[in-house]
Amino acid sequence: MDTIVTNIGIASLLALSTYVLLKAGLLSLGQQAMFGVGAYGGGLLTAGWDAPLWAGWACGALAGIVAGLPLAWIAARRGPTAFTLSSLFYAELTRFGLAALDLRIERDGGLVGPAALDGFGGIRAALEQGWSDGMYATAVAVLVALAVAALVLLGRRRSGRRIQAVGNDPTLAASVGIDVARVRFAVVGLSGAIAGLAGSAYAHHTTFLDPASFSIMLGVHGMAYAVVGGIGSPVGPLLGAVLDFGLFEAFRPLAQYRMIAFGGLIALLLFFRPQGLLSPSAVRHLAAAHRRKLSCGVVVLALAAVALPAGTGHAAPLVRAEAVDCTPTGTPLEVRCVIELHWPQDARPMESATVMVSADMPSMPMAHTVRPVAATQDGKPGLYAARLVLPMKGEWVVRFGISSPVREVIHLRHCLGGACQGGKP
Repeated sequence: MDTIVTNIGIASLLALSTYVLLKAGLLSLGQQAMFGVGAYGGGLLTAGWDAPLWAGWACGALAGIVAGLPLAWIAARRGPTAFTLSSLFYAELTRFGLAALDLRIERDGGLVGPAALDGFGGIRAALEQGWSDGMYATAVAVLVALAVAALVLLGRRRSGRRIQAVGNDPTLAASVGIDVARVRFAVVGLSGAIAGLAGSAYAHHTTFLDPASFSIMLGVHGMAYAVVGGIGSPVGPLLGAVLDFGLFEAFRPLAQYRMIAFGGLIALLLFFRPQGLLSPSAVRHLAAAHRRKLSCGVVVLALAAVALPAGTGHAAPLVRAEAVDCTPTGTPLEVRCVIELHWPQDARPMESATVMVSADMPSMPMAHTVRPVAATQDGKPGLYAARLVLPMKGEWVVRFGISSPVREVIHLRHCLGGACQGGKP
């Protein structure tokens, strides 16, 4: 459940970055660029220089702003159409750049950092600083609540009304003295900060980054959540993300048809509710009835953030993993994943460990997450095995999450049918 909440929160932040653009009349197909740069930037800071987790998030937001500057210039000088077309090209260019980035740093006798196509592993700040899965899910929920609260407050100020005016009619906005180019530039910067924050939260949640994760499908999902939920309120993108993940959890046996179902839902909503589920009129009605409750909820979540750990410190891996592998069982789409664990000090087998095995598809991150399955000891001391049923063929990143007697995460790339890049992270 904690993983689902975290994924919904990260997807909501990405959708909020799209929401900001839509309010200003801009449509982006490249939010995955700022998301990916934020993920790498935040991960590098914590993995390479022992920064606290909050600093990694802040670095991700800053990296997202910097990555979005070329698009901000295009939005300001060339207009919405050029911005939309350029965003997709820029996102693909960024993804190829991340796939070529090799910037490993020596830490504790090993190398951490981006390793080009082999990905970026070892982003262990949350593990090292004592964050449990539940605490991390709470922290992401706090980030989402604060982002929503900030956007709501922005909408009530003069700056927010200027953004709305530019989105409704830029010509009319310019005629009353609004600097349309400056507004668009600022909006793209704000959007990049939110997308970069989402990317850094994603990096520290998964602890491993694959350049293939930052494809157009990630950007399309972020845009779809905003469209489905509606841009009448910042709560709309959250509703869109909750709806998609909720349907996925409810109909897991039909996971291979998820994109078809979600695409059909978008088509129906555009026909029957073109302004999304939360239209401006519905938002005004709900806000009048529940303003005090919403304000109290944001305050409670902000106070909860104070109780979350903010320590620093880099620790060497507490477990040595060997024989990490996944093999088909003969049953369609089922694989048997094994891992052998030893204590790094004396190579003794690590017995009675708690190991949960899950998987995610790099080409569609968070969209086809396989529920964690408990691994059991498999005869040999220190050897653990679990069976996973994957929704479809393709390249997967299998995650071995160890929660007892130590906390660690091990990743493995696995190709189920077809032509995959392969290899182990």
